[in-house]
Amino acid sequence: MPGVTKSPKVLAPTIDQGSHDKVPSVRDTPNFLDNQFIPSQAEQWFDVRDPATNYLVTRVPQSTQVELEAAVASAQRAFPSWKATSIMRRQQVMFRLTHLVRENMDRLARNFTIEQGKTFADAKGDVLRGLQVCETACGITTLSSLERLLKWLGTWKHAHTASHWV
Repeated sequence: MPGVTKSPKVLAPTIDQGSHDKVPSVRDTPNFLDNQFIPSQAEQWFDVRDPATNYLVTRVPQSTQVELEAAVASAQRAFPSWKATSIMRRQQVMFRLTHLVRENMDRLARNFTIEQGKTFADAKGDVLRGLQVCETACGITTLSSLERLLKWLGTWKHAHTASHWV
């Protein structure tokens, strides 16, 4: 299969060089499971190339069935905790994510440049659009509270109007 190679399991570095530079030491991208990077036991690996230069950037695993099942189980274990997290705490998580995106904007844009073959300016625009999504998510708490208030006011008004006629 084209683009598939067998490869040793080595953790992938963050790509942090200039636009379309050749990656000096290509490493394999690990799986991310239970909040940690884990080398895959895959036998097949897919080459990831910079579309602008065709330079090899990294290799990603065709993860094994066991790895896939472990990822699904991990997500299922994490969901109840997140579901039980208050909307205010979720908002704080989104504020933190927004801060991290702002702090790492150029680094993220450089990664997009290499992964997608875009110019740095286009990649930075993509990061800015992602930042807008994060900022919008931060405002959901306020919108949700306003919606609840409006529903309450509507119910109160209806009850008040109905009692007026009794």
